[in-house]
Amino acid sequence: MCTGNTHGSLIEIGERYYIFYHRHSNRKQSSRQACAEEIRFADGKFHQAEMTSCGLNGGPLAGVGHYPAYIACNVYGIHGTRFMSMVKYRKGLNPFLTQKGGDREEGPDQYVSNFCTDCTVGFKYFDLRKTRSLAVQLQGYGNGCAVTVRTEEHGAPILRIPVETCLEPKTFSALLPAGLGEKEALYFSLEGKGGSFDFISFDLA
Repeated sequence: MCTGNTHGSLIEIGERYYIFYHRHSNRKQSSRQACAEEIRFADGKFHQAEMTSCGLNGGPLAGVGHYPAYIACNVYGIHGTRFMSMVKYRKGLNPFLTQKGGDREEGPDQYVSNFCTDCTVGFKYFDLRKTRSLAVQLQGYGNGCAVTVRTEEHGAPILRIPVETCLEPKTFSALLPAGLGEKEALYFSLEGKGGSFDFISFDLA
């Protein structure tokens, strides 16, 4: 995710510890969303908390279901993350979290905008042992492009889904390979010149 002050805080509930913080959306530091992760305390020290899509779910998400793209825990462009200032930056080659209309609490329509060539939008974690297919819902431009999916951030793609320009939301799908595990990450990227989509959601089945 793009960097900036996350105003993190730590709390003990029962015998477990949790870190509460905020992430940034809408290409500026003042647009914020609350997030939380469990943090492990062992051997007299706190271990680094990992940003995931699970939040306080207590384990990997189900390998069957509909997932909005706004649960992404990694969102960055070809040049990596960038620092968020109070002034909105230009889109450039950077994907970002946004929504239709103004920045607000209500509304289920948040998505990842400017899903462009060589960017990364990552989700962690899913139990994919019984998952057989993956479908992405996109809207935007990109004839001759394809969505690639990896289970390791810098690993080889396990899936390639050809996509095309669509002025309305459209679903593109492909079969997943067998042998995936009970705690897998999914990293989505776009290959092909000049593509730029709104990444709305994905479905596992």
